[in-house]
Amino acid sequence: MGAGTPGEFKEAVRDQWTHAADAWRRWHPKFAQMTGAVTTALCEAAELRPGQAVLDLAGGTGEPGLTAAQEVAPGGRVTCTDFVPGMVATAEANAGDAGITNMAFQQVDAEDIPFDDASFDRVISRFGVMFFPNVQQALGEIRRVVKPDGRVAFAVWQTADKNAWFSDLNGLLMSKGLVQPPPPGMPSPFRFGALGSLPAELAAAGFKNVSETPHEARMEWPGPPEEYMDFIQATFPAWRKGLAEADAATREDTLAAMLDIVRSWWNGSSLQWSGFIYIVAATP
Repeated sequence: MGAGTPGEFKEAVRDQWTHAADAWRRWHPKFAQMTGAVTTALCEAAELRPGQAVLDLAGGTGEPGLTAAQEVAPGGRVTCTDFVPGMVATAEANAGDAGITNMAFQQVDAEDIPFDDASFDRVISRFGVMFFPNVQQALGEIRRVVKPDGRVAFAVWQTADKNAWFSDLNGLLMSKGLVQPPPPGMPSPFRFGALGSLPAELAAAGFKNVSETPHEARMEWPGPPEEYMDFIQATFPAWRKGLAEADAATREDTLAAMLDIVRSWWNGSSLQWSGFIYIVAATP
Protein backbone atom coordinates (compact mmCIF):
# COMPACT_ATOMS: atom_id res chain seq x y z
CA MET A 1 0.00 0.00 0.00
CA GLY A 2 3.00 2.27 -0.03
CA ALA A 3 2.69 2.97 3.68
CA GLY A 4 5.96 2.97 5.59
CA THR A 5 4.73 3.37 9.19
CA PRO A 6 1.84 1.78 11.12
CA GLY A 7 0.01 5.11 11.16
CA GLU A 8 0.42 5.57 7.42
CA PHE A 9 -0.72 1.98 6.87
CA LYS A 10 -3.91 2.59 8.84
CA GLU A 11 -4.70 5.75 6.91
CA ALA A 12 -4.10 3.96 3.61
CA VAL A 13 -6.42 1.14 4.69
CA ARG A 14 -9.13 3.55 5.76
CA ASP A 15 -8.92 5.49 2.48
CA GLN A 16 -8.75 2.55 0.09
CA TRP A 17 -11.43 0.43 1.75
CA THR A 18 -13.76 3.40 2.18
CA HIS A 19 -13.75 3.83 -1.58
CA ALA A 20 -14.46 0.10 -2.03
CA ALA A 21 -17.30 -0.19 0.51
CA ASP A 22 -20.16 0.22 -1.98
CA ALA A 23 -18.67 -2.43 -4.26
CA TRP A 24 -18.26 -4.81 -1.34
CA ARG A 25 -21.95 -4.45 -0.53
CA ARG A 26 -22.86 -5.22 -4.14
CA TRP A 27 -20.76 -8.38 -4.22
CA HIS A 28 -21.35 -9.51 -0.62
CA PRO A 29 -23.72 -12.46 -1.35
CA LYS A 30 -21.34 -14.11 -3.79
CA PHE A 31 -18.25 -13.37 -1.71
CA ALA A 32 -19.97 -14.86 1.36
CA GLN A 33 -20.71 -17.99 -0.65
CA MET A 34 -17.13 -18.12 -1.95
CA THR A 35 -15.66 -18.00 1.56
CA GLY A 36 -18.39 -20.01 3.27
CA ALA A 37 -16.12 -22.96 4.07
CA VAL A 38 -13.74 -20.63 5.93
CA THR A 39 -16.58 -19.09 7.92
CA THR A 40 -17.88 -22.52 8.88
CA ALA A 41 -14.47 -23.74 10.04
CA LEU A 42 -13.89 -20.58 12.06
CA CYS A 43 -17.27 -20.67 13.80
CA GLU A 44 -16.79 -24.35 14.66
CA ALA A 45 -13.39 -23.60 16.20
CA ALA A 46 -14.91 -20.77 18.23
CA GLU A 47 -17.36 -23.25 19.77
CA LEU A 48 -20.30 -20.89 19.48
CA ARG A 49 -23.38 -21.60 21.58
CA PRO A 50 -26.80 -19.92 22.06
CA GLY A 51 -26.72 -17.03 24.49
CA GLN A 52 -23.09 -16.01 23.97
CA ALA A 53 -21.78 -12.49 23.43
CA VAL A 54 -19.42 -12.45 20.44
CA LEU A 55 -17.04 -9.78 19.15
CA ASP A 56 -16.20 -9.94 15.43
CA LEU A 57 -13.09 -7.87 14.63
CA ALA A 58 -12.35 -6.67 11.09
CA GLY A 59 -15.79 -7.94 10.16
CA GLY A 60 -15.81 -6.36 6.70
CA THR A 61 -19.14 -6.83 4.96
CA GLY A 62 -20.50 -8.83 7.88
CA GLU A 63 -18.99 -12.30 7.84
CA PRO A 64 -18.32 -14.23 9.97
CA GLY A 65 -20.50 -12.12 12.26
CA LEU A 66 -23.71 -12.78 10.31
CA THR A 67 -23.22 -16.52 10.60
CA ALA A 68 -22.15 -16.26 14.25
CA ALA A 69 -25.31 -14.28 15.07
CA GLN A 70 -27.43 -17.19 13.94
CA GLU A 71 -25.30 -19.65 15.90
CA VAL A 72 -25.67 -17.76 19.20
CA ALA A 73 -29.43 -17.18 18.86
CA PRO A 74 -31.58 -17.20 20.86
CA GLY A 75 -30.30 -14.94 23.56
CA GLY A 76 -26.86 -14.28 22.11
CA ARG A 77 -25.55 -11.20 20.35
CA VAL A 78 -22.72 -10.35 17.97
CA THR A 79 -20.94 -7.01 17.92
CA CYS A 80 -19.59 -6.64 14.40
CA THR A 81 -16.73 -4.16 14.04
CA ASP A 82 -14.31 -2.88 11.44
CA PHE A 83 -11.66 -0.19 11.27
CA VAL A 84 -13.34 1.38 8.21
CA PRO A 85 -16.67 3.11 8.92
CA GLY A 86 -17.94 2.42 5.40
CA MET A 87 -17.48 -1.30 5.89
CA VAL A 88 -19.35 -1.15 9.19
CA ALA A 89 -22.27 0.50 7.42
CA THR A 90 -22.10 -2.17 4.70
CA ALA A 91 -22.21 -4.97 7.28
CA GLU A 92 -25.19 -3.36 9.00
CA ALA A 93 -27.02 -3.09 5.69
CA ASN A 94 -26.29 -6.74 4.90
CA ALA A 95 -27.65 -7.80 8.29
CA GLY A 96 -30.81 -5.83 7.59
CA ASP A 97 -31.17 -7.49 4.19
CA ALA A 98 -30.82 -10.90 5.87
CA GLY A 99 -33.31 -10.07 8.63
CA ILE A 100 -30.71 -10.64 11.36
CA THR A 101 -31.54 -8.54 14.42
CA ASN A 102 -29.21 -9.79 17.18
CA MET A 103 -26.22 -7.73 16.02
CA ALA A 104 -24.67 -4.38 16.87
CA PHE A 105 -22.23 -2.49 14.65
CA GLN A 106 -19.37 -0.18 15.55
CA GLN A 107 -16.19 1.29 14.08
CA VAL A 108 -13.31 -0.17 16.12
CA ASP A 109 -9.52 -0.15 15.94
CA ALA A 110 -8.45 -3.60 17.18
CA GLU A 111 -5.47 -2.01 18.92
CA ASP A 112 -7.80 0.13 21.07
CA ILE A 113 -11.02 -1.81 21.65
CA PRO A 114 -13.62 0.44 23.33
CA PHE A 115 -15.31 -2.21 25.47
CA ASP A 116 -15.04 -3.15 29.13
CA ASP A 117 -12.88 -5.97 30.42
CA ALA A 118 -14.39 -9.45 30.10
CA SER A 119 -17.28 -8.26 27.91
CA PHE A 120 -17.38 -11.16 25.45
CA ASP A 121 -17.61 -14.94 25.56
CA ARG A 122 -15.94 -15.21 22.16
CA VAL A 123 -13.76 -13.05 19.93
CA ILE A 124 -13.44 -14.03 16.27
CA SER A 125 -11.77 -12.59 13.18
CA ARG A 126 -11.65 -13.92 9.63
CA PHE A 127 -8.59 -12.70 7.69
CA GLY A 128 -8.20 -9.69 9.97
CA VAL A 129 -5.46 -10.32 12.52
CA MET A 130 -2.65 -10.28 9.95
CA PHE A 131 -3.54 -6.67 9.11
CA PHE A 132 -3.24 -5.32 12.66
CA PRO A 133 0.01 -3.27 12.54
CA ASN A 134 0.86 -3.81 16.23
CA VAL A 135 -0.37 -7.37 16.65
CA GLN A 136 0.74 -7.66 20.29
CA GLN A 137 -1.21 -4.53 21.18
CA ALA A 138 -4.28 -5.94 19.43
CA LEU A 139 -3.95 -9.37 21.06
CA GLY A 140 -3.58 -7.72 24.44
CA GLU A 141 -6.82 -5.85 23.87
CA ILE A 142 -8.55 -9.01 22.69
CA ARG A 143 -7.41 -10.91 25.78
CA ARG A 144 -8.64 -8.03 27.97
CA VAL A 145 -12.20 -8.02 26.56
CA VAL A 146 -12.76 -11.79 26.44
CA LYS A 147 -14.08 -13.48 29.57
CA PRO A 148 -11.71 -15.67 31.61
CA ASP A 149 -13.59 -18.79 30.50
CA GLY A 150 -13.93 -17.50 26.93
CA ARG A 151 -12.31 -18.40 23.64
CA VAL A 152 -10.83 -16.68 20.60
CA ALA A 153 -10.57 -17.98 17.02
CA PHE A 154 -8.88 -16.56 13.94
CA ALA A 155 -8.61 -17.55 10.28
CA VAL A 156 -5.39 -16.65 8.44
CA TRP A 157 -3.90 -17.64 5.11
CA GLN A 158 -1.10 -20.14 4.82
CA THR A 159 1.90 -19.12 2.66
CA ALA A 160 1.47 -17.46 -0.72
CA ASP A 161 2.91 -20.43 -2.61
CA LYS A 162 -0.01 -22.53 -1.31
CA ASN A 163 -2.55 -19.93 -2.44
CA ALA A 164 -1.86 -19.61 -6.15
CA TRP A 165 -5.36 -18.18 -6.69
CA PHE A 166 -4.01 -14.96 -5.13
CA SER A 167 -0.28 -15.12 -5.69
CA ASP A 168 -0.55 -15.84 -9.44
CA LEU A 169 -2.68 -12.73 -9.99
CA ASN A 170 -0.69 -10.60 -7.56
CA GLY A 171 2.58 -11.84 -9.05
CA LEU A 172 1.40 -10.83 -12.50
CA LEU A 173 0.56 -7.33 -11.28
CA MET A 174 3.91 -7.08 -9.52
CA SER A 175 5.76 -8.17 -12.68
CA LYS A 176 4.09 -5.26 -14.51
CA GLY A 177 5.07 -2.85 -11.73
CA LEU A 178 1.42 -2.19 -10.87
CA VAL A 179 1.61 -3.28 -7.22
CA GLN A 180 4.52 -3.25 -4.80
CA PRO A 181 5.37 -5.65 -1.99
CA PRO A 182 4.61 -4.31 1.49
CA PRO A 183 7.49 -2.58 3.29
CA PRO A 184 9.39 -4.83 5.71
CA GLY A 185 7.45 -5.33 8.93
CA MET A 186 4.16 -4.06 7.52
CA PRO A 187 1.00 -6.22 7.48
CA SER A 188 0.26 -8.44 4.49
CA PRO A 189 -2.20 -11.25 3.66
CA PHE A 190 0.42 -13.95 4.34
CA ARG A 191 1.96 -12.45 7.46
CA PHE A 192 1.09 -15.55 9.49
CA GLY A 193 1.53 -18.06 6.69
CA ALA A 194 4.42 -19.83 8.39
CA LEU A 195 3.32 -22.70 10.62
CA GLY A 196 3.42 -21.63 14.26
CA SER A 197 3.83 -17.91 13.66
CA LEU A 198 0.42 -16.77 14.91
CA PRO A 199 0.41 -19.27 17.81
CA ALA A 200 3.75 -17.80 18.91
CA GLU A 201 2.19 -14.33 18.98
CA LEU A 202 -0.78 -15.61 20.98
CA ALA A 203 1.50 -17.31 23.49
CA ALA A 204 3.56 -14.13 23.84
CA ALA A 205 0.33 -12.23 24.58
CA GLY A 206 -0.54 -14.64 27.39
CA PHE A 207 -3.08 -16.90 25.67
CA LYS A 208 -3.25 -20.57 26.62
CA ASN A 209 -4.37 -23.82 25.00
CA VAL A 210 -3.36 -22.50 21.59
CA SER A 211 -4.22 -24.73 18.64
CA GLU A 212 -3.44 -24.31 14.95
CA THR A 213 -5.32 -26.44 12.42
CA PRO A 214 -4.56 -26.38 8.69
CA HIS A 215 -7.54 -26.43 6.35
CA GLU A 216 -7.94 -26.76 2.62
CA ALA A 217 -11.04 -24.64 2.12
CA ARG A 218 -13.05 -25.20 -1.05
CA MET A 219 -13.63 -21.83 -2.67
CA GLU A 220 -16.31 -21.37 -5.31
CA TRP A 221 -17.42 -18.26 -7.18
CA PRO A 222 -20.96 -18.83 -8.52
CA GLY A 223 -20.47 -17.01 -11.79
CA PRO A 224 -18.30 -16.80 -14.92
CA PRO A 225 -14.67 -15.61 -15.10
CA GLU A 226 -15.62 -12.20 -16.45
CA GLU A 227 -17.86 -11.56 -13.45
CA TYR A 228 -15.11 -12.50 -11.01
CA MET A 229 -12.81 -10.09 -12.82
CA ASP A 230 -15.38 -7.33 -12.25
CA PHE A 231 -15.47 -8.27 -8.57
CA ILE A 232 -11.73 -8.17 -7.93
CA GLN A 233 -11.27 -4.93 -9.85
CA ALA A 234 -13.98 -3.29 -7.76
CA THR A 235 -13.03 -4.65 -4.35
CA PHE A 236 -9.25 -5.25 -4.16
CA PRO A 237 -7.96 -1.73 -3.50
CA ALA A 238 -4.29 -2.23 -4.38
CA TRP A 239 -5.12 -4.05 -7.61
CA ARG A 240 -7.75 -1.50 -8.59
CA LYS A 241 -5.35 1.37 -7.95
CA GLY A 242 -2.51 -0.24 -9.89
CA LEU A 243 -4.69 -0.96 -12.90
CA ALA A 244 -6.24 2.51 -12.84
CA GLU A 245 -2.82 4.18 -12.88
CA ALA A 246 -1.38 2.00 -15.67
CA ASP A 247 -1.19 3.23 -19.24
CA ALA A 248 -3.89 1.89 -21.54
CA ALA A 249 -1.73 -0.74 -23.27
CA THR A 250 -0.33 -2.13 -20.01
CA ARG A 251 -3.77 -2.20 -18.43
CA GLU A 252 -5.27 -4.03 -21.42
CA ASP A 253 -2.46 -6.62 -21.55
CA THR A 254 -2.58 -7.17 -17.79
CA LEU A 255 -6.34 -7.62 -17.67
CA ALA A 256 -6.18 -10.13 -20.52
CA ALA A 257 -3.49 -12.12 -18.71
CA MET A 258 -5.45 -11.99 -15.45
CA LEU A 259 -8.55 -13.26 -17.22
CA ASP A 260 -6.57 -16.19 -18.65
CA ILE A 261 -5.57 -17.16 -15.09
CA VAL A 262 -9.13 -16.90 -13.79
CA ARG A 263 -10.46 -18.93 -16.74
CA SER A 264 -8.23 -21.81 -15.67
CA TRP A 265 -10.50 -22.21 -12.59
CA TRP A 266 -13.70 -22.44 -14.64
CA ASN A 267 -15.49 -25.82 -14.67
CA GLY A 268 -18.33 -24.82 -16.95
CA SER A 269 -20.70 -23.66 -14.23
CA SER A 270 -18.59 -21.93 -11.57
CA LEU A 271 -15.04 -20.99 -10.62
CA GLN A 272 -13.45 -23.39 -8.13
CA TRP A 273 -10.12 -23.47 -6.34
CA SER A 274 -8.60 -24.30 -2.97
CA GLY A 275 -7.74 -21.78 -0.28
CA PHE A 276 -5.19 -23.01 2.24
CA ILE A 277 -5.71 -21.51 5.69
CA TYR A 278 -4.99 -22.01 9.36
CA ILE A 279 -7.67 -21.84 12.01
CA VAL A 280 -6.01 -20.71 15.24
CA ALA A 281 -7.89 -20.87 18.54
CA ALA A 282 -6.95 -20.17 22.16
CA THR A 283 -8.23 -19.40 25.64
CA PRO A 284 -7.25 -16.32 27.71
